[in-house]
Amino acid sequence: MTSREECEKAYLYLLKHCYEATKKNDTYDFAPSGFKESEVFKQLIEEHFELAENTEEYKHFKLHSASTLKNQTKEELIDYIKMLYHNWGVCDEQLKRIIDKAKELSDSNDELRRQLYFCEPYKFEDLHEGMWVWDDIEKLICQIGLISKNAIHREYVDGTISDSPFEENRFFPVQCANYLGGI
Repeated sequence: MTSREECEKAYLYLLKHCYEATKKNDTYDFAPSGFKESEVFKQLIEEHFELAENTEEYKHFKLHSASTLKNQTKEELIDYIKMLYHNWGVCDEQLKRIIDKAKELSDSNDELRRQLYFCEPYKFEDLHEGMWVWDDIEKLICQIGLISKNAIHREYVDGTISDSPFEENRFFPVQCANYLGGI
């Protein structure tokens, strides 16, 4: 299917070849030969392709009408095109910054998700008195009491008390209880 851009390019080609341009006082007048046919073609393009809704940033922008553009000098048209290209570049830069920020937020969200869902067990040196932990062997939350080289004193939420040597992969952050089969 032919795109809108291709149709508009064909329309501009028709305009270029159907109108005779004459320069008067630094403006251009167009002779009406082929005017009706080219306008019919333009109307068909408008009817076939619905205009895309502009984003909020562009709602304030109004493209100059064809008659306004026809009455501008060549220098004014060049300045207008340069302004449009400049604004387009600024929008591209803003879009890039937004995409980069979205990626950064996504990456930090992934890191947070890893911390919440992939809990790492505590190492012996991470434990301290008064700390609440998930005991994955007992499947209960407990509070760490006195820590010595030979034993770790623990008091569980069900009231039981225990002393035993530190075991690797046993004690996790409390929030891991939700993910490791606890609460």
